[in-house]
Amino acid sequence: MRSLLLGSLAVGLMSVLVACGDDTTATGGSGGSGGGQGGEGGSGNTTNNGGGGNGDGGGGGTVGCTAIESTDFGAPGNGLAGTTTPALGGADPDFVVPIWTGVGSGLPANLDLDACGDTVNCLLVFEDYDGQSPVRFYLATEGAMDITAVEGQFYASGSFSGHLEEIEIDDAGIATIVPNGECLDLGEVTFDIQPPTPGWTCDPSYYDETTAGAAEPGCDCNCGAVDPDCAVMANPVFGCLEGQTCDANAECAGIPTAWVDGDCLEADYDAGLANGCQCACGAPDPDCELAGVVTTGCAAGEGCGLGECGAVTGWTCDIDYYDAADGCDCGCGAADPDCADATVGSCVYCDNPGSCSDEACPGDINATNNAVCD
Repeated sequence: MRSLLLGSLAVGLMSVLVACGDDTTATGGSGGSGGGQGGEGGSGNTTNNGGGGNGDGGGGGTVGCTAIESTDFGAPGNGLAGTTTPALGGADPDFVVPIWTGVGSGLPANLDLDACGDTVNCLLVFEDYDGQSPVRFYLATEGAMDITAVEGQFYASGSFSGHLEEIEIDDAGIATIVPNGECLDLGEVTFDIQPPTPGWTCDPSYYDETTAGAAEPGCDCNCGAVDPDCAVMANPVFGCLEGQTCDANAECAGIPTAWVDGDCLEADYDAGLANGCQCACGAPDPDCELAGVVTTGCAAGEGCGLGECGAVTGWTCDIDYYDAADGCDCGCGAADPDCADATVGSCVYCDNPGSCSDEACPGDINATNNAVCD
């Protein structure tokens, strides 16, 4: 119930887009883009009480290419992706995945968006995706993309269309257009995906699963708004540590079981800045996220990351940012384990206090060693 389709697609996206960044042959494309303006979007998905309309693709397209639409773009469980109509290839699902600049897309920060051209950023189609890899990849060589609003990784509005060419990836990871390969023309997709209730930031399909008749509903906490599923005491709590509950503000409350079973005092958990960051207590102390907090429980030269002490040689930023599963922190004198790799493309934060850069990413961060500046 808690798997996100778009997250699993990101693995395939990473290999394709990084490869395209190194390739000089995957440019251009034959023929024009898809046909006319799509029709009016459909209504919101009934299983989660939300979701905006989905645009219908136009007809026409390049001679010899398959004209497709994506009428369920942004459906619950898809994230910001959609399936194709008609279906391509075999029985496994096909996915249309647009990627635009801006962290709101929810995709890895080090995708090489410059490799995808100025007109479409990145527009891909996966044919017969079995959860591991598709039978075919298609990359847009022509098209248009207009993203008017982005809110997190699930909610956005805009439109896109494109002419896509089949690509292949060799053993070195280089992507090239397949000569005389398959091609697609995606008609314009217009979308306006809104949360099921104001302020909701999580997957729309997680909201009020009890009313929707889900087989295993859960109380989803820390999602920006109260989940009605939390009113049912028998529903498990997601987004909190074991032993915690979700309070009326949709925030985790109570002391985690791992802390209670550890060596630290219960009164020290989430006790405020003056109490300090209590590390190595069995569970992360929320106090460790406070600016200027003093860490206790670790040896000299160690920092606290995810509730555990560890040596951080050369780290110059707030130690609580190190290996905290909060995004890649760069320019801090040492590599942050949160970074996907050592390149500046992985960076999420470049101008933290203590960073060698005082500008938003990429700032002055070194292109191949994101722990330092040029």
